[in-house]
Amino acid sequence: MYMNKDVISITPEDDITDVIAQIKASEKKIVAIIPPQPAGILRSVVNIKLIAKVSEEAEKVPVLVTSDPAVLKLAHEIRIPVAEDLNSRPHVPTLEGLKKHASSEDEKAEIAEDFVAPIKKDKDEEEDDEEKEEKKKKSDKKSKKDKKKKVSKLAQKFPWIAGKEKIILAVAILIVLLVGFLVWALVIAPFVDIYIKVSVNNENNFSQSVTFTEDENAEDVSAGKFYLQTATKDFKQRMNFTATGKKDLGDTASGEVSVALFFDDDYEEDGATVKIPSGTQFSLGELKYVSTKEVIFGYDEETECENLEGLSGNTAKRALKDEGCQVTKTIPISASEPGEKYNIDETKDTWSVALNKETIVGYAIFNAGKITGGTSKIVTIVLQSDVDKVKGDLSNITETDGKNELFESISDSNIILDTTFKAEEPTFEVAPAVGEEVKEGTTPVVVATRQFSVNTIDVARIEEFIKDNIKLPEDQKIYSYGEKYIEYFSKTDDGYSGKLKTTYKTGPNISEDIIFDKIAGRKVGDAQSIIRSIQGIDSYDVKIDTSILLNTVPTEKERVKITIDFKE
Repeated sequence: MYMNKDVISITPEDDITDVIAQIKASEKKIVAIIPPQPAGILRSVVNIKLIAKVSEEAEKVPVLVTSDPAVLKLAHEIRIPVAEDLNSRPHVPTLEGLKKHASSEDEKAEIAEDFVAPIKKDKDEEEDDEEKEEKKKKSDKKSKKDKKKKVSKLAQKFPWIAGKEKIILAVAILIVLLVGFLVWALVIAPFVDIYIKVSVNNENNFSQSVTFTEDENAEDVSAGKFYLQTATKDFKQRMNFTATGKKDLGDTASGEVSVALFFDDDYEEDGATVKIPSGTQFSLGELKYVSTKEVIFGYDEETECENLEGLSGNTAKRALKDEGCQVTKTIPISASEPGEKYNIDETKDTWSVALNKETIVGYAIFNAGKITGGTSKIVTIVLQSDVDKVKGDLSNITETDGKNELFESISDSNIILDTTFKAEEPTFEVAPAVGEEVKEGTTPVVVATRQFSVNTIDVARIEEFIKDNIKLPEDQKIYSYGEKYIEYFSKTDDGYSGKLKTTYKTGPNISEDIIFDKIAGRKVGDAQSIIRSIQGIDSYDVKIDTSILLNTVPTEKERVKITIDFKE
């Protein structure tokens, strides 16, 4: 009846944002809002408040065209006018009930115009509101019933869902659990654990003549020629000792002596010479000196004989008596060892020297001057006798001990040729060396070293040779070897020779990879039959454990565990 209005018809697919947009876009002051059946979004107090707020900001009067009790109740609380239809007069619902009032179009328009301003509550209505609030606080049960009347957004869009939300949720959870279980059972859990027991008790003997070489480059495994290695072990023992030797490390005295040789006149025509070489020893009682220069005495008819006067002692007298001719020369000398006792200040005439007397009748030696420079410095030195005393105590490394320790030091990757074991005699090192000074704070020590050795062969080379010389069927392989050893080892013109002996055990040629390739993707029952058909596998020793729902061996190797137990 009133023309100054716009009509908004809400469909089930509309949400509150669509309604608010249409209110804002309206050019009329009064906006009649017709909800769907059921009321849907207008049953939410939040949505009603948004409609009221947006309408007030846009200076519009919203009128809810509905007779839905839930919507009328919210309209009463929010103070939004309602109408039964587009021709009914808008009014704000009261607690006494919703009364329809017929009026003229003018009256409806007039009342509608008044709704532009906020509608005030009368006294009765305020009292009703207070009574309602009081009842709402005291009655939790009534509050729960009011909440049950609220409909979810999903129910607003799909009305058939209303009231069935819990059932739908339970069904959805069951579906998720079922899917998860199927994924676990068919994708994650599938796993096969296979146990296979193989008996390996077929023992065989191996014996073959082989040769050995000490030249690594000459090794030829295919021809049975092996490189002969040498393993050594040195054993060292140390022992301190006390040096007992003494030595004078002072300076030696030096000087010159005059030597007079008396030649026989019979040699005057033919001539004669006497050589006194360097190192000739001159003695003065217990004191020993050596010449440091070679001196040659010559006598012939041109030699002028010296006057024998001035000579003293028996030598000079003997020379005068024999009427020989004197030739005198000076010879440098040095004491044979350090010491102050070799210093001579006064003249001495008791010198002696060993000379060839075939051409002379005598000699005389006397000082040409002082012999000086001798000093003493007595130090301790190592004597050979000191070392010999401790050698016996250091030679107690027995061959048995050395052999045991040497063999233990050799790894299992080598074969030991026991007959080639050698034990060297011990060697000794002395510090300080024999004859050297033992300085203050130094303790002399003797270190004894004894070396033991034995020849070895690489096991890997031996096994390579054995495999090449054993002809096995394709379905068989070698599983283990017994002790490998060399008999009749001996030296030959070309090197060494011997006989290689051992034992070996064979069984079915299977492995984890071979088994997997045979059964991947097969039914579990078929896989068991395939494995049991392999020669050498006992059917009672094959066990396949599978996860739930699995009836086929996975093709992913990481999901198949294969354990092969070899029993000898």
